[in-house]
Amino acid sequence: MNQSNMKVVQVCLEYVPSAGGNIITVIDFNRVFNASIIAFTSADNMVQDQRWNQNVFRVPIHSGILGRCYSWPVFSAELHKAELILRQADLVIFHLLYRYHFQWAGAIVHRAKIPYWVIPHGGLDPYVFKYRSVQKRIWLSAIGCPIMRRAQSVIFATEREHAKALPHVRGCRTNIVHWPVQHIDTSRRAEARAFVCNKHHIPNDARILLWLGRLHPLKRLLQTIEAFGQVGDPDLHLMVVGPDDAITRQDCERFCAERSIKNVYVIGPVYGNKKYEYYMTADAYVSLSYKENFSYTAAEAVASGLPVILSPGNDLSAELQALNCGWMLKTFDMHEAIDVFKQFAAIPQDALNKMGLAGQSWARTTLNNETFVQRVRQLAANITV
Repeated sequence: MNQSNMKVVQVCLEYVPSAGGNIITVIDFNRVFNASIIAFTSADNMVQDQRWNQNVFRVPIHSGILGRCYSWPVFSAELHKAELILRQADLVIFHLLYRYHFQWAGAIVHRAKIPYWVIPHGGLDPYVFKYRSVQKRIWLSAIGCPIMRRAQSVIFATEREHAKALPHVRGCRTNIVHWPVQHIDTSRRAEARAFVCNKHHIPNDARILLWLGRLHPLKRLLQTIEAFGQVGDPDLHLMVVGPDDAITRQDCERFCAERSIKNVYVIGPVYGNKKYEYYMTADAYVSLSYKENFSYTAAEAVASGLPVILSPGNDLSAELQALNCGWMLKTFDMHEAIDVFKQFAAIPQDALNKMGLAGQSWARTTLNNETFVQRVRQLAANITV
């Protein structure tokens, strides 16, 4: 398909800064196509910041008995206007499964014979079916899988995400596209570390572990803090960076106090380039999450030259395994995590630096924007109508 005048429309949920990695992906695709965005947005997430409203048409959604915008029509004038926008597209990109926006767009593009891509964002991971499994399986059988089979491509961010999704995408055209991450100048690492350590009263010569993400049980933050506390090394420090979610900063602080766990700093959210100061401050990044199909924070940590400690729930770990750029855990067992934390606390700094450079070299060749743009444009060129 000729891309010079291609009109692309992306359909997503909750296009707001706090919505997580799937919205970063929407932004990445927008940089390639300058697309219009149809965002199904709950009333409490309507944003006034005009930077988040450029090329964005918002359809209001409402909570109900099945949860947020689950599988019933949203009757509104905005929905009718959104359909007019969608029908003008040469390519539509769907983000996330299981919500009404997906089946709404799927029905329209099918009738209008508009080509489209589907990006599940981890929605087919086996862990997802540990909750509301019956609704999801019925929805996939009746709605999701037929729409995916008609797609020009179902796009996954990692090899492991694709492999875990195979039972649901047989008969579909699938592709793997690594999402890009920012590559920053890390030459000022010492300066950034001195600033952050001084700000949070952390000894500059400490061994620092970084946890970064939404404070949510899925990401096993409290288990991470508990394993950290079991190490008992007074020179080991843990920075927790991210916005409150189902877990709050106060929950973390109370958890530490009840267990007499020291050297944990619950910092709160840090956005934009400021977060890279924390990557440059730390000696390693940790995620013991149950599920991360593509963890932007883990990828950013690798790109920043940090060794990583990743649970098997981090799909990116499969592609990092051979690089010797950190510790890729084999299980979710707490004893394995504690043992790795002890190894991290004791390993010489030179060995850590070598791990960090190995990962950074891979990220700069694999997770760069030029490679992403080239791959996406190649997929667009191969679209058939």
